[in-house]
Amino acid sequence: MEKSLANKVVVITGGAEGIGYEVADRYLSKGAKFVFLLDINEKLGNEAAKKLTAKHGANKVAFMKCDVTTDLVPVTKKIFENYKVDVLLNNAGILNDRLLKKTIDINVTAVCEWGLTFWDHMRKDKGGNGGTILNLASIYGYRVDQYLPVYQASKFAVMGFTKSLGHKANYDRSGVRVLAMCPGFTETKLTAAPQGWDMGQDKEFEQFVKAQAWQKVESVGQAAVDIFENGDSGTAWLIEGAKPIVEVANANSLSHDMERDPKNKVVVVTGGAGGIGYEIADKFLKYGAKTVIILGRNETLGTEAAQKLNAKHGEGKAVFIKCDVTKDLDKVSSEIFQKYETDVLVNNAGVLDEANMRRTLETNLMALMEWSMKFWEHWRTDKGGRGGTIYNISSIYGYEYNPYTVYYKTSKAAVLSFTRSLGHPVNCEKSGVRVIALCPGFTDTTILTGKVWDWHNEGFQRVMKEEVVLQRPETVGEAVVEIFKLANTSEVWVAKNDEPIKLVQVTYEEVAH
Repeated sequence: MEKSLANKVVVITGGAEGIGYEVADRYLSKGAKFVFLLDINEKLGNEAAKKLTAKHGANKVAFMKCDVTTDLVPVTKKIFENYKVDVLLNNAGILNDRLLKKTIDINVTAVCEWGLTFWDHMRKDKGGNGGTILNLASIYGYRVDQYLPVYQASKFAVMGFTKSLGHKANYDRSGVRVLAMCPGFTETKLTAAPQGWDMGQDKEFEQFVKAQAWQKVESVGQAAVDIFENGDSGTAWLIEGAKPIVEVANANSLSHDMERDPKNKVVVVTGGAGGIGYEIADKFLKYGAKTVIILGRNETLGTEAAQKLNAKHGEGKAVFIKCDVTKDLDKVSSEIFQKYETDVLVNNAGVLDEANMRRTLETNLMALMEWSMKFWEHWRTDKGGRGGTIYNISSIYGYEYNPYTVYYKTSKAAVLSFTRSLGHPVNCEKSGVRVIALCPGFTDTTILTGKVWDWHNEGFQRVMKEEVVLQRPETVGEAVVEIFKLANTSEVWVAKNDEPIKLVQVTYEEVAH
């Protein structure tokens, strides 16, 4: 496609200051026809538009007040009524790990919603002109350290979204290029006072931040031009320390020893009433777990599952609690913590529903993070807890890419980053909590009947019929316990095609600390 900014109509979220403003300035200097600045701060937005107009001329810039989490429909309606947009820069974001839901709403959900809305607007196969979506990820979209697990998860999700939606098959159909920019530490208001999760690491984090290779927003603005003019769809680019842009590949396995015998463990399994969750519960009990607490929304299936497990392994070994993981965390976790000394949390609940992005992200990512942090805090040995293991069920789609199941892949990619960051050896040493992930391949469960986009359905079904080797849920259950015995914290393992388990080198770049 044409990679010139001349005569392009550009929309920038979070455009009133910092990186967003700098990109607007650079794009106008390269000949952009018109730039929309969207931002929640009306005063700064009007000042930015006035300043850019003074520099680049009249009728080149407009500011629109916009909250990306709530104003997508009215704002895009006004824009699309008068303009064919060529470029979207998804720049709006926050950095505050203590605001988990807000972080995911702005950094992930809004990026997906705005990205898909503009992707549909630009699609050549639907009468559009094609275009470019540039998503602002971060160096934390592929690097892992022990700080900011929520922020890192959000930015890794952006990378998954970019790579999936930007896949060549989607680009060939739509003519819409999707790229990601990964700035390193940049001098903006966002990074002036970053708020990490309260892990007792504030002084360490402050020293860590000071030691990084900082750059000014001007370097990132130029990088946004260079990426636009050079990047192919589905690629991601690093700009760090004001050096030239570098395409991002993905790095190394981390280790930490801890007690790994499933005997006498109390295990909590979300989504445990059937499929993989049920088999995980069964296999933990088979290898000596004291109690398995299965959580699920379907009371009939859950009760039947517990009865079946008790008949097989002994009365009282399995307990069912009705639970919607997106709503019932506080109530259910409180009930569990009052009655049991828990050792293992298996975050297994998940959906495949490409018709409902919010449901997918809330179930597969948001709930997983919230349940993880609840148990992590409860188990922290530095806060008087007993330690434990958080076991996140991701998917081979957490690290493999094809054009299908965009939302599902986004959520599962983010799960891997969250696992690697929260499970970092530094966090494990402090907390006594191991965090690991399993990526099952295609498994014969009801999740495979989930919804995909209509125009993806034929291709997805062809892949399922011609290329996929379905494995049994029992295989995954056995793999979970085997990996429990072997895995070091932050590791990612795969179980697919009924083959032996293996450690996956999901290559993130490790940051010195």
